[in-house]
Amino acid sequence: MAVKERKEIKPQVGGQEKFVRSNVDVCFFGGVLACGKSAGAVLSVGEYLINPKFRALFLRRNLDDQKRGGGLVSQFSSFYDRFINTTISESPRATAQTGAWVDFTHIADEKYEKVVERFKGAQYDFIYFDELTSFEFKTFTYLMTRNRGEAGIGGKFRATTNPKKSHWIRTWLDWYIDPDGFIYEDRSGIVRYFYVSGEDVGSVVWGSSKEEVYNICRVDIDRKLKKLNKNAQGLIFTYQNMIKSFVFYEGNMAENTASLGSNMDYAGSVAASGGTSSQQLIDGNWNVDEETNPDDIPINTNISRSVFLTDPQTNNDWYITSDLAAEGSDNLVALVWNGFHVMDILIIKSSTPLQNAQHLVGLAEKWNIPHSKIIFDATNGMYLKDYISDAIPFKSRNSAIGLYKATYMYMKNECAYRFVEMVRNGGISFDSKVAAKKYVHTKIKHESTIQNEFIQECYVLRFREDKGGRKALYGKKEMNSMLGNGRSMDLLDCFIMRMRPILRLPIGSELTEYIEQVNPNENIMQHGMVTDKHDIYSELGLL
Repeated sequence: MAVKERKEIKPQVGGQEKFVRSNVDVCFFGGVLACGKSAGAVLSVGEYLINPKFRALFLRRNLDDQKRGGGLVSQFSSFYDRFINTTISESPRATAQTGAWVDFTHIADEKYEKVVERFKGAQYDFIYFDELTSFEFKTFTYLMTRNRGEAGIGGKFRATTNPKKSHWIRTWLDWYIDPDGFIYEDRSGIVRYFYVSGEDVGSVVWGSSKEEVYNICRVDIDRKLKKLNKNAQGLIFTYQNMIKSFVFYEGNMAENTASLGSNMDYAGSVAASGGTSSQQLIDGNWNVDEETNPDDIPINTNISRSVFLTDPQTNNDWYITSDLAAEGSDNLVALVWNGFHVMDILIIKSSTPLQNAQHLVGLAEKWNIPHSKIIFDATNGMYLKDYISDAIPFKSRNSAIGLYKATYMYMKNECAYRFVEMVRNGGISFDSKVAAKKYVHTKIKHESTIQNEFIQECYVLRFREDKGGRKALYGKKEMNSMLGNGRSMDLLDCFIMRMRPILRLPIGSELTEYIEQVNPNENIMQHGMVTDKHDIYSELGLL
């Protein structure tokens, strides 16, 4: 049965009031700075304090933040006045005249064993996390097991948060967030349902109803129900008891009339932080991190967006680059290139090795591209050579081979940085129809475009220096975790592969000077010199 908001809630009220009155199991509120998150949390227990059996826990990373002026403890005293008695100590407690109480504490050490030891046996009708981005996913899920009590209100779990792309909350809220990182206006306040099937946030199964979630997790849930109901004498559990409801409400600084009514210029103070911080705290953008150093981002969103305004970078040198589906459940992504202009894209979900080969052959025939101009990711896809013998394997950990090879250890690092230079110099372009196409992925549930996916994947591209002082890409797992949704950088890998044939060319000459692949026995003109093609191909690793 669907969880409904209380009838007295007016349909047009702000996120803060909806957060205060929400009746779902788990509710998050926030998304921007100073939208009244803490005040909303304090008010959200008001109706329960008349119940003498009510017990609540308010958590923050540091206890001093709870007790300081303007903190949660002082806000309780201010809001409820003589109705509660507040004890300020190492373990602050607000006790209502009815006997209901709220404990305030912190979790500085999040080692799982320590958290379990500390809260084992505790029971709270209501648990609230202040600034949830300060806490780990396992702390969050373990405290859910303590969310029970005798007040008869069911377990209520509340949290407030600001945006942070690299945190697990970004993945948790993915359905509510559009590809540009902002909350969908028509999704804020929509109730969803979830079941945690594994150890991390990627294992959370979502649906628009409990029935939908149950149908996905039927085997796991039925196994647990069998254990719970074994020798049952009275209470019988069903899947309805196993699946929780959730809602996210986006806040707005204008709602915080209590603390900002006499200090509206505070908005300008936050805006003055500029750049990433301002995007995060005022715009509510979940695709940025406040602590991210802009200098660490080789391709920011402004640069990646410019690709879609660049004139076609064509030179009649045609290629296909493809990131293959290695295990039958990944995406096959293939790009068709005229020079450095993306002419076409093929995305296939859940294909097999034979189907991958068939799709690539069909794409080559469609655009009249020889098989010797197909570059594919051979890390897990070397099988393609069995089907398309002339295709060019791209092995990430091959040694650097280009004009600037001393700067890199591996070819993929070399190609990736060359891609960065090409984007920065306006050397990559898109057909507008390709950019507007829908990007599909087995791990993406919402609609997105090729343009949005390209921008997101560019944003998480990162380099560091290895022990020898050479540029090296972050590990794929590191970058994929920043990308979120459990997906990998399939699209960007196709761009990186396209750099392989030009590694011997000086930066800036890629469009006008290139190696023509015609016949290995013919001579070709390169930089005004007649050179034996076989030698060049051997040096580049293309033979």
